[in-house]
This record gives sequence, structure tokens and C-alpha cells, in this order.
Amino acid sequence: MLFLRPVHYFFLINTVIYGQEFNGGGYAINGQFGEGNWQTQRLGGQHGQFRGGNWQNGLNQAQSGRSEVNTLTSQGGGANHRQAASNSCDQILKNPSSAIEQLIKGRLINPIEDNSQRYTLYAADFARTNKSGCFPQLIADSAVCSQALCYHLAYRSIDGVCNNLARPTLGASFRAYMRYLPADYSDGFSEPAGSGRRPMAREASRLVLAKGTPFIHDQINSMFMQLGQLVAQDMTKAAHQPVDPCSSCAPLVGKCMPVPISEQDNNTIFRQKGCLKVSRSASVCGTGDQQQGKPREQLNENTAFVDGSTIYGSNAKDFLKVRDGRTGFLKMSNFNRMMVLPFDASSCGAATNRGTCAAATFVTGDTRVNMFIGLSSLYTIFVREHNRISRELQSLNRAWSGDRLFQETRKIVGAEIQAVLYNEFVPLMLGPSAERLIGPYNGYDQNVDPTVANEFTAAAFRFGHGTIVEQYSRLMENGQSIPAGPFPLNEGTFKSQKLLSEGGIDPVLRGFWNTPIKRPQQITAAVTEHLFSAYVKHGTKDRKNTNGQ
Repeated sequence: MLFLRPVHYFFLINTVIYGQEFNGGGYAINGQFGEGNWQTQRLGGQHGQFRGGNWQNGLNQAQSGRSEVNTLTSQGGGANHRQAASNSCDQILKNPSSAIEQLIKGRLINPIEDNSQRYTLYAADFARTNKSGCFPQLIADSAVCSQALCYHLAYRSIDGVCNNLARPTLGASFRAYMRYLPADYSDGFSEPAGSGRRPMAREASRLVLAKGTPFIHDQINSMFMQLGQLVAQDMTKAAHQPVDPCSSCAPLVGKCMPVPISEQDNNTIFRQKGCLKVSRSASVCGTGDQQQGKPREQLNENTAFVDGSTIYGSNAKDFLKVRDGRTGFLKMSNFNRMMVLPFDASSCGAATNRGTCAAATFVTGDTRVNMFIGLSSLYTIFVREHNRISRELQSLNRAWSGDRLFQETRKIVGAEIQAVLYNEFVPLMLGPSAERLIGPYNGYDQNVDPTVANEFTAAAFRFGHGTIVEQYSRLMENGQSIPAGPFPLNEGTFKSQKLLSEGGIDPVLRGFWNTPIKRPQQITAAVTEHLFSAYVKHGTKDRKNTNGQ
């Protein structure tokens, strides 16, 4: 079976670990440093700033303002020093060079993101305080980028602002999804299309999507499905209403749209509940209002870029939760002699002393990490990878600060995710037409809008739900099943403690490598009838019903 193979990424980290200048060799998380060839432009990659040309010219220009910049970076500086740094880096931008190593050594680039001069957003704050249920969009202009130009030439901001220096919010978090086609609301502005024109979502799921014989794809394994979920969460996260208002089967205008259950439905639990409760995605403030004449739009909490935001976060608060102080490392916990994602060990209860855990909730840059243990396993892989690379860099670059270590490692991990996505996942997803559909990477284009489309996140990329199978094996190194055995899909949802008490992530990943996906023409009952049933008593869901609604 194809995908995913264990991959060695030495070619990606060579340019940093051995002190070489950033002028070649495929190290291009932002499309910045090197001739990356995995379509970073399509992922909204930033400009090729320090590539080609004579780096010494750029360095000489930068050094003219060095004394002022040193004051800025070491003491915090004031408006004059900030402007001096901006002017120096503006000159570098006009004459691209490969001198980033010398620029950082000369303190012309501070590896600490400075958000003091701009507005930032955090979803949880609005979920708690905003009774209207709408979310504001993040706002920034080009002046924001010039205030911290040195940083933005070298590193990504955590929320994606200033990836495009001319249009800073393109691809940033807390921005509305784009649309290929106009919105189609029943009232033209906010209300979903009525059932008078379409069958109920549950009926479509039950009678159409769940019918037929499943066909196994024996050439592609389940890591294809699992990486697809990771990438989807890296690029998209719809801002949702608080769940409390949707506790009954009564619709709540603008917030809740429950799906009635037919008496002919074979799912007894669904019939007893009377409906499937669905909370609508939050609207962007100022949309969905007939008086303002703007159809309802939805908000993406994550950056649109494939940048590892699942582990680093898409806002400053989540970022601080996962970083280990001012070191170059991400936080991890040690349990059963395994390095695992951070969690509150007190939640394990008395079972902790016996090496087991009754319940665990992992913490990463994305709250959906606990949704499925296969997903949690991939998150763990990349957090471990970050810390492994950071240790390598630290041993070879003793003078680097924790901030420098962290930012350089973050670039490499993001590049690894992009490399796997474009070298392995996309060719399998699109088939022989992949190269023709995507085309070659021809350099950064500031006119490309990387914003994720509503149609992509709400419909097209959800084809992956059709590749899910009923059961996943867990294997030892010899290929035999572990004593705990395989697990059905619903027993792997919101059951992170299984990774602590039942052998860790290795058996899960081996099982995924050896479990073929299902072809997506038909949806398994694990998705339409039993999803999350092991997580909440009588709390089963129909994922395709939610998609359809």
C-alpha cells in the first residue's frame, strides 16, 4: 500500500543545522529561503526575500542602522528606534539577499514577535462575552507590517498577519472564508435553505450516503485519511456558537437548526431524542443582516496557510499555552516512560499509580486534538519532531537564544508538513492529473489570495469522511496485534487516555499504515450512526447529517 512512508528530512534541516546560508536546497516553509518546489505559493507562502543576489550589499545597507537597531532589540527602544529598524529592513526588501544569518547575529532581526502595535483576537474571549453570537474579523493594514518589518521578513506571525506585506490580512486567522459562488440562503441573507426545497439532511444521509456496499482501496492506507484530517485542521476552523442555546429540538433563529428524525429511522437513539441538534457556525459581525444588505459569512479561526498551526496555534494565547517558556521547545508530559502531549495528570485519578489513566485531555495549538486517537498520534509526532530538531539546532548553535531556536525549528516543521502534503498526499488525492491541475511553482505572487473557500471547507474536503473504516488495528513491531486489540472508530473518539494506557502512539500508527482506506462513494455506519457514542452516553451523531445541514 502507498502512503505514508517514514520520511527522512535531513535535506530540509541541512541549511540550518550546519550554519549554511539560506539560499537553496528546498528549505521554504514560506517560500522565503530557498527554491522550495512543493507549491508554497498555493499555500499562501510568503515572498522569496533572501534568495539570490549579493547578500553583502544587503548586509552593508542593514549595518548602516545597526547601532540604532541594537538599542531597539536589546532595550525595547522607542518609536525612533522602531522606525530605524523598519528603514533598514525596508532597504533589504528592496535589494533581496541571503544574509539572514548575519542579520540575526547583528540583531537586525529580533526573533520575538512584537504585537504591541496591533490588534489581536482570541476565540474563547468572544465565545464567553459576545451574546450576539457573531465574531469580528481581524483588521490590519500595511503600516502594521512596516512597524515590525524585520521580523516579518524572517518569520511567520502566529496569526498569519503580514505574510503578504501589501495585504496583511490575506490568509490570516479570524477572517471570513471566501466564496466561489454567491451564498444561497432561503431569505437571501441568513436562514438556511428550507426543507421545502431539499430533503432533510438525516434522510439524505440515511437513504443515500449510507446505502450500498463499501469498497476497500487496497492501494492506499489509512494514513491518507489521517493526514487529511490534520491538514484540514491546520487550514480551517469554523467559529461556532456556544452549544448551550442548542439544548432542545426547537430551532433558534441564527443559532440552532435541529434536524427532525423520521419515525422510519432505524436508529433507536436518534428516534428517542426526536432530533439531531446542530449549532450553526458563528457569523461575521455585520453580515447576515437584511438591513445592512450583506449575506451571512462564516469566520475561519485558523490561518489559511499550511504552517503547523495545529501544534503552534493561530493566535498568541494558544501559542503561549504550548511553548515551553522562552526555550526552543514545545511542552510535553512524561507518562509511562513516553513523551506525550501535555495534559493534566490529576485527571487520571488513582489509576495513575498503576500506569493507567481514566481520562485525559491533551493540549496543543488546536482544541480538536482529542477528537480521535489517530489524530492525536500525528499531533504527537510533530510535537516530538519539533523538540528533536530544536535539540539538534541547540547542540550545533550554542549562541542561539531560545527564541531563535524556536522560530527556526517552527519553520522546519512547517516545511516538513508541506513536503509530505505536496509530495505524497496531493498526488494520491488528485491522481494522474495532479501536476496538470496544480502546475509548477513559479515564485511568490502577492496577488494570489490564499483565503480558504467556504465550498472547500464545508463540502469538497469532507470527502475524507468517506474514507473512514469501521475498525482500526493496533500492531506491535512484529506485526501482531497488541493485547488491547483493535478499536472501532467510536472507541477512538475523545479517548486520548488510550494513548497513555494502551501502548502509546506507535501501535496506532502501525495499524494505520496497515489498514487500507475505504473508497469514498459510501459512508460507513461508524460515521452515520455511532460517532462519539463512546464519548457521551446516548450522544451519537451522524457526521454526514451535520455536513449536509
